[in-house]
Amino acid sequence: MIHIHDLGGCAPAPLAHYLKALGILRLVAEQRDAAARGWWEGNRFRLATRLAKDDLEGFFLRDYRPTPFVSPWNKGAGFFSEKDPGIFPLENSTSPRFDVFRSGIKASRLQLGQLSNADKDVRNIKAETKRPGMSKAEKDRVRRSEDYRKRLREAEKRFRQLKADVIPNLRSSWRGPHGEWMDVAMVLGDDGTPKYPALLGSGGNDGRLDFTNNFMQRIGDVFDLGSDDGRPQPAAPTWLSGALWGQPVPGNLPGQPVGQYLPGTAGGANNGNGPDADSMVNPVDFILMLEGAVTFTSHASRRFGSSESSRAASPFVVNACGAAYASASTSDETAKGEQWMPLWSHPLSYAELRRLLAEGRAQIGSKTAREPLDVARAVKRLGAARGIKAFQRYGYIERNGQSNLAVPLGRFEASEGHTESLACIDDLDAWLRRLRREARGRHAPARLATMERRLADALFTVTERPRSPESWQRVLTRLSETERIMGSGSGFRAQPIPRLRPEWVTASYDSTPEFRLALSFALQSCAYRVGERRVEDHVRRHGLPLERKRPRLPLDPERRPRFATTGAGSTARLEVSPEVVMHGRRGIDDAIALV
Repeated sequence: MIHIHDLGGCAPAPLAHYLKALGILRLVAEQRDAAARGWWEGNRFRLATRLAKDDLEGFFLRDYRPTPFVSPWNKGAGFFSEKDPGIFPLENSTSPRFDVFRSGIKASRLQLGQLSNADKDVRNIKAETKRPGMSKAEKDRVRRSEDYRKRLREAEKRFRQLKADVIPNLRSSWRGPHGEWMDVAMVLGDDGTPKYPALLGSGGNDGRLDFTNNFMQRIGDVFDLGSDDGRPQPAAPTWLSGALWGQPVPGNLPGQPVGQYLPGTAGGANNGNGPDADSMVNPVDFILMLEGAVTFTSHASRRFGSSESSRAASPFVVNACGAAYASASTSDETAKGEQWMPLWSHPLSYAELRRLLAEGRAQIGSKTAREPLDVARAVKRLGAARGIKAFQRYGYIERNGQSNLAVPLGRFEASEGHTESLACIDDLDAWLRRLRREARGRHAPARLATMERRLADALFTVTERPRSPESWQRVLTRLSETERIMGSGSGFRAQPIPRLRPEWVTASYDSTPEFRLALSFALQSCAYRVGERRVEDHVRRHGLPLERKRPRLPLDPERRPRFATTGAGSTARLEVSPEVVMHGRRGIDDAIALV
């Protein structure tokens, strides 16, 4: 018999609850019911399994075997501390359900023997200046002595050399579940240095918070590590009910870190009734969240034809864009980027979900999407392919001081048709990249950066509402305003807007006399001969300083327009032409000036 469970504690946002849903599906499929399937319906996750409600709860309380999340490459993981509160209880537990975890800790210890000794040597040398009863003058004398400085320098050098070898050695020797965690947390680049996907911070830690050590401590909160069977703690059933079914949990742990995944309970300013608040965490939420992160295996990616070094890539990760959400700012465009989490409407097994995430990319034609707008267009134009009905957009952004938080930036629904007009945006692809480069330049004026962001907002809006003429007209208005700024000398190296296909007229047509009048004015042109050469004089050239039509070049088949400039390189300036008579202040004045 198949039971369908509505997991009210799993939602597309925040990220912790999304990952928790994936973790539940993964653990049930790998450890109890391989035929289990899951899917999203509205703002909740549904799980189809042979396990009834009591059986599902009993599995997590009595039979669940934690994945061995160990990060010996991080100093905060606890391997360099005696009786660490995370590692020590698990390492000395006797319950069979923690056998795999103990094996992961043992595999780490084997690789860290020499490094641990080197770390102790450094600590012992530094301790010579921290002996009780030493005066400040005695401490300074020891620090300045040549013998002390030489020994410390040599010890630190040996520690750095051994630490540099840890990750390559782990990569070559690790097998099993702890190796699977390493595949998620990092990938080795072309030069052998590790690259870290933003989903797991810097290799499984965020600042001083190590996710794996925190995971071990939460395991100790939920289960009795000193018992022979690893039985659940008294509060565990209540925590599990909150995590699975979304029931209120009065006994959440205060003062425990939650990392970037659950901004609402991270504590800090404006997170409570007073001016400041402590963090609150349901330990089962944290456990299942990290179990779900394992599904996002990283890999090395390189832009085709580029000399850039490999960077860490996780499924559906693109560059950050500070647009199309309420608190958008260019300061949000960090190197960590954005991640678009898929929401699928058809029941998927865990194996099918892994295949979906392994593809982990969106395409615009033959091009891989690298910008959020590209993903939005791909989502709309692909429709409900592979059962994905929407994407939840997340940005890894600094909020609450300098804390990195996974901030929900909105949801993009997949369309099931009527998106042919979105092909019009293809005309702007190359130009938008040039505009972005100019608007993000060190000396770019604020008005150009602001207008570029407003244009991005308009393009996101038209992607969500491709059948709205008003949305297309707003894009055209923003394009015109951007080009007007360029015509005043700011960002003109991006060049004018390229030629647009006729379908732009169809997409933006609203049947009004005003639109027909604007269209007829925009299409005005005349042709005349200068000697043997036929010259076309378009109305646009009297609003912007544009070059006259040039012969068709092999690398410029569209003969895209260019600004007329004087000088070259950094000294280039827009040409001042008496033919530019329209200034965009009043339509009637421009019409008279044109005549």
